[in-house]
Amino acid sequence: MKDIPVVIKQMLNKWEPIALFAYEGLEREGRGAVCIFLNEDPVGVGYAPRHFFAQQENAEILKMIDEYDPSLEVLICFEPESDQTRVIRVRTPDGARHPRRIWFFKVLAREEQPQD
Repeated sequence: MKDIPVVIKQMLNKWEPIALFAYEGLEREGRGAVCIFLNEDPVGVGYAPRHFFAQQENAEILKMIDEYDPSLEVLICFEPESDQTRVIRVRTPDGARHPRRIWFFKVLAREEQPQD
């Protein structure tokens, strides 16, 4: 993961929240990428669905979105200092729970909570 900003490396060290956010975005809006806004204080995070990148006509990013496995991987989008959008594909770390599993157990926990 060379040439990746330190703040993104730090976020990826806390795998479960970012993986959950990515899979929730997938469920809500379809395939896409988690976008990290490095120029905000604090750093902002959002989800950009495929159609956002289609409007930018970025064939390389669209190909990544079409090919990644959202149950095992997360796409992270950010703009380094060059101001050119960059997307990296991150696979579930060894020994960690994959995004779909994290999301499934979060949904299950919500359903098990008593309703008022």
